[in-house]
Amino acid sequence: AVHVSWQFSIIEANREGDVQKMIDAYKSTEKPKETINLLTKKGGYGGFRYMTWGHAYGGEPNGQTMLHLAAREDNAQYPRRYEIAKTLFDLGTDMTIRDENDRTPRDVNKKLVDSVFPLSKWRTEHCLSWLQSRGKGLNYQEKWMLLFEMKGIRGPAVHHLADKDHFDKWISEQLSDLTKLGLPSEALDREMHVLLRIVKQLDEDNEIGRRFHKKSERRMKREKKRIADEKAAAEAKVAEEARLAAEEEERARIDAENAELLGGAPMVVRVLAAKDLIAADKGGTSDPYATVEILDPETGPLKLKVGKGRLRTETVKKTLEPAWKKCSFPFQRPPPGAVLKVTVLDDDLLSKDDKIGLAIVPLDTIEPGAAKVGWNMV
Repeated sequence: AVHVSWQFSIIEANREGDVQKMIDAYKSTEKPKETINLLTKKGGYGGFRYMTWGHAYGGEPNGQTMLHLAAREDNAQYPRRYEIAKTLFDLGTDMTIRDENDRTPRDVNKKLVDSVFPLSKWRTEHCLSWLQSRGKGLNYQEKWMLLFEMKGIRGPAVHHLADKDHFDKWISEQLSDLTKLGLPSEALDREMHVLLRIVKQLDEDNEIGRRFHKKSERRMKREKKRIADEKAAAEAKVAEEARLAAEEEERARIDAENAELLGGAPMVVRVLAAKDLIAADKGGTSDPYATVEILDPETGPLKLKVGKGRLRTETVKKTLEPAWKKCSFPFQRPPPGAVLKVTVLDDDLLSKDDKIGLAIVPLDTIEPGAAKVGWNMV
């Protein structure tokens, strides 16, 4: 047997967009929560070096998590990017890890990462990581990061700062701390302008991610339904094939029984089905069964040649198009002028059975030794 490493399975799962394969590969490791945050080395993936892969497998990354790789533009052609990113986040990817180019997964693909990890879920460390990436236009970036850390700023608070009135009020409340941190008062206006701009940009980016999240979830729902429908259709097909096979087996058994029962009978009547019957019940259906008689114009009904079978079919519930299985009746040779009478009735438990159909077939029209098969008007 060929052993496939969990590292290779994860890379292939990413390329195939196979969520379950990726989950299974990570869970097969001794420490899945640590494994999810392994970093690439130069020329390889997943914390392992594979020099022979080269540029055909995404170049030579360094310091990237699997989420970095999944979010990269050169992986955009692979299916189910949203599902893969969501899975990697749910498995515990550290969203603050930076690659050799000082980029977090969000810096690689804001829309994708924001769709699975929105601002509303950010903790303080995520806000600091964002400010480290997007706050390079601030001359006193470190001071702002210290303030965010001191105040324990989280995602929802940053979202509120996108409103200028709320932002201005918040800044006025932080003036004392900003002074203690060493931010000059003459630099405050410019710093506020830059900070408000990047906060607004963050809020707009998150709105884009939110819309992408909703769109992706709808697509996932449709795909899940399609898969469920295909599975149900396949199961229904198997069940139908099994039903038909069982019916064929039952039909063969009945034919064998009838062959034994009817052996040597001069005439055999088989009632197969009826259609377009009268609806006798309130629900718009009936519970039909059929009775069979051969009427001699002189002596009346003929009797069965052999056996104790009743001259009626079984009842089929709630239908106007019954199909009967055990429906063969042997008779003595009919005299000249005899007719076949088939009466269809609705089976009632509490009242007299209603007649819902009648067929009369002159037997003189059937040649001796021949068979007549077909529908007869009722």
